[in-house]
Amino acid sequence: MAKAANILNAVLRCLDFIPALATAWGNFAARKDSLTFLIALPRVSLMLELVLFPDERLHKISSSVENINGEIKELVDQMMEIMHQGGGIGLAGVQVGRMESLFVVHVLEEAPLVFINPEITSCSDNLVPYEEGCLSIPGVYAEVMRPDAIELRAWNQQGEEFTMETRGVLARVIQHEYDHLRGVLFYEHLKRGMKKRLLATYEKSRNQ
Repeated sequence: MAKAANILNAVLRCLDFIPALATAWGNFAARKDSLTFLIALPRVSLMLELVLFPDERLHKISSSVENINGEIKELVDQMMEIMHQGGGIGLAGVQVGRMESLFVVHVLEEAPLVFINPEITSCSDNLVPYEEGCLSIPGVYAEVMRPDAIELRAWNQQGEEFTMETRGVLARVIQHEYDHLRGVLFYEHLKRGMKKRLLATYEKSRNQ
């Protein structure tokens, strides 16, 4: 009997608690701003910063992205911000110390683009000159010959595969960033003498 009485008392205490719980929940639900903190939390900073030449990471080959998840989406968002802040129109993962095979591009009058695991599948035979610079080698520029048009396939930040045919400045920027994923910098396309002068100019500016 004593055991049964103890059980009954425990049940009654639980029943007494239910109205209080319901009241508390009702008060919480009534406050529409109570959940604001769940959707307005500041983004987690990935602590990204530009990698500058002659950092050896710039000559390493990037690895394929295996899973396009929330971290990758946050990475490309922050890369886009860093690119804009630096006045650039393209930025590869390696340039912020991330060795994933991806880059972002935002050419004037075009929508911002994200390329994950890109592969250039075709290039035109027509080579054209265009002056290039690089956020990882600031302050120096040189005219580089590249194919005028390309075809490629890649994935976007939603994990969707896409293909693209493009030419002109956008094709140029994509090729420049694609080089980064293979550990190639734009000055490596220059003739030996021009390459030496460009690097000397860069070193001089760094030491000033």
